[in-house]
Amino acid sequence: MTTFLIGQIMGVKQQERKKADGGSQVFTLINVFHQLYDLEGFPVTISENVQFPIEHLNTLQGYKGKYIAIPYTSLTTKNGNYIFPNSDVQYFIFDKNPFDLAINKAK
Repeated sequence: MTTFLIGQIMGVKQQERKKADGGSQVFTLINVFHQLYDLEGFPVTISENVQFPIEHLNTLQGYKGKYIAIPYTSLTTKNGNYIFPNSDVQYFIFDKNPFDLAINKAK
């Protein structure tokens, strides 16, 4: 099953991670933030750091402050439930919060 992490791009940077073999891996790291409210009006905050290939760095830096929908794949096995970004599906960029857009269309 595919689901989406949706939120505002708050930060974009190049990140480097050392590998066990002594080499390193360079990638793009973005911080996605979103605040929702539960049925009682209590704020629920979502903040997630997501990795992308380094080739996405300049593009994603240009989207800072915009909203992103990142596809995630859900997998259920006998050992538990897992969720991870799906690199086979393109992310979507929105100028405004897509949840607000959906709410306004429903009115």
